[in-house]
Amino acid sequence: MALTVENIGALPYRVIGAQRKSTKKVTFDNSYQSEGEPLTFKELGLSYVESADVSILNGSENESEFPVSSGYYTPSTEKIHLINAKTSKEVASTKNVEKVVAQVEAYGW
Repeated sequence: MALTVENIGALPYRVIGAQRKSTKKVTFDNSYQSEGEPLTFKELGLSYVESADVSILNGSENESEFPVSSGYYTPSTEKIHLINAKTSKEVASTKNVEKVVAQVEAYGW
Protein backbone atom coordinates (compact mmCIF):
# COMPACT_ATOMS: atom_id res chain seq x y z
CA MET A 1 0.00 0.00 0.00
CA ALA A 2 1.41 3.41 0.91
CA LEU A 3 3.65 4.94 3.52
CA THR A 4 3.28 8.42 4.98
CA VAL A 5 6.64 10.19 5.11
CA GLU A 6 7.15 13.35 7.19
CA ASN A 7 10.21 15.51 7.60
CA ILE A 8 11.70 15.71 11.10
CA GLY A 9 13.20 19.13 11.67
CA ALA A 10 13.08 22.39 9.75
CA LEU A 11 15.38 21.38 6.89
CA PRO A 12 14.97 18.49 4.43
CA TYR A 13 18.54 17.34 5.19
CA ARG A 14 21.75 18.27 7.02
CA VAL A 15 25.24 18.27 5.54
CA ILE A 16 27.66 16.07 7.49
CA GLY A 17 31.13 15.96 5.97
CA ALA A 18 30.72 15.00 2.33
CA GLN A 19 27.25 13.49 2.85
CA ARG A 20 23.72 14.62 3.49
CA LYS A 21 21.70 13.22 6.39
CA SER A 22 17.93 13.09 6.03
CA THR A 23 15.71 12.24 9.01
CA LYS A 24 12.11 11.21 8.31
CA LYS A 25 9.17 9.86 10.28
CA VAL A 26 7.56 6.97 8.36
CA THR A 27 4.04 5.78 9.23
CA PHE A 28 2.92 2.44 7.82
CA ASP A 29 -0.56 1.69 6.49
CA ASN A 30 -2.91 -1.21 7.18
CA SER A 31 -1.33 -3.89 4.97
CA TYR A 32 2.37 -4.77 5.02
CA GLN A 33 3.83 -5.87 1.67
CA SER A 34 5.87 -9.02 1.29
CA GLU A 35 9.61 -8.27 1.21
CA GLY A 36 9.22 -4.69 2.48
CA GLU A 37 7.43 -1.46 1.70
CA PRO A 38 8.74 0.80 -1.09
CA LEU A 39 10.44 3.93 0.26
CA THR A 40 12.22 5.83 -2.49
CA PHE A 41 15.33 7.99 -2.30
CA LYS A 42 13.15 10.93 -3.36
CA GLU A 43 10.76 10.34 -0.42
CA LEU A 44 13.82 10.41 1.84
CA GLY A 45 14.87 13.73 0.29
CA LEU A 46 18.05 12.42 -1.33
CA SER A 47 19.23 11.51 -4.84
CA TYR A 48 21.07 8.43 -3.60
CA VAL A 49 21.10 6.60 -0.25
CA GLU A 50 24.34 4.94 0.81
CA SER A 51 23.09 3.72 4.20
CA ALA A 52 20.19 4.20 6.59
CA ASP A 53 19.29 3.51 10.20
CA VAL A 54 15.71 2.60 11.18
CA SER A 55 14.34 3.02 14.71
CA ILE A 56 10.82 1.98 15.73
CA LEU A 57 9.01 4.85 17.47
CA ASN A 58 5.64 3.11 17.87
CA GLY A 59 4.90 -0.63 17.59
CA SER A 60 2.09 -2.57 15.95
CA GLU A 61 -1.55 -2.43 16.98
CA ASN A 62 -1.52 -6.11 17.93
CA GLU A 63 1.65 -6.38 20.04
CA SER A 64 0.72 -9.82 21.38
CA GLU A 65 0.47 -11.41 17.91
CA PHE A 66 3.47 -9.83 16.20
CA PRO A 67 5.43 -7.22 18.14
CA VAL A 68 7.62 -5.14 15.83
CA SER A 69 11.09 -4.93 17.34
CA SER A 70 13.17 -3.27 14.66
CA GLY A 71 13.49 -2.42 11.02
CA TYR A 72 16.04 -1.87 8.29
CA TYR A 73 16.31 -0.15 4.91
CA THR A 74 17.74 -1.70 1.76
CA PRO A 75 19.07 1.02 -0.60
CA SER A 76 19.47 -1.38 -3.55
CA THR A 77 15.72 -2.12 -3.61
CA GLU A 78 14.56 1.14 -1.98
CA LYS A 79 12.48 -0.76 0.60
CA ILE A 80 11.94 -0.51 4.34
CA HIS A 81 11.49 -3.77 6.28
CA LEU A 82 9.96 -4.54 9.69
CA ILE A 83 11.14 -7.35 11.98
CA ASN A 84 8.83 -9.43 14.20
CA ALA A 85 10.27 -9.61 17.74
CA LYS A 86 8.89 -13.10 18.39
CA THR A 87 10.30 -14.78 15.28
CA SER A 88 13.24 -12.45 14.45
CA LYS A 89 12.00 -12.61 10.85
CA GLU A 90 10.36 -10.07 8.62
CA VAL A 91 6.72 -9.28 9.40
CA ALA A 92 4.41 -11.47 7.28
CA SER A 93 2.71 -10.04 4.22
CA THR A 94 -0.71 -8.39 4.69
CA LYS A 95 -0.27 -7.94 8.46
CA ASN A 96 -1.95 -4.79 9.77
CA VAL A 97 0.88 -2.44 10.70
CA GLU A 98 -1.02 0.85 10.57
CA LYS A 99 0.09 1.86 14.07
CA VAL A 100 3.80 1.33 13.33
CA VAL A 101 5.87 4.51 13.13
CA ALA A 102 9.58 4.44 12.33
CA GLN A 103 12.31 7.04 12.19
CA VAL A 104 14.67 6.70 9.22
CA GLU A 105 18.04 8.42 9.23
CA ALA A 106 19.37 8.15 5.69
CA TYR A 107 22.88 9.10 4.57
CA GLY A 108 23.76 9.90 0.97
CA TRP A 109 23.58 12.81 -1.43
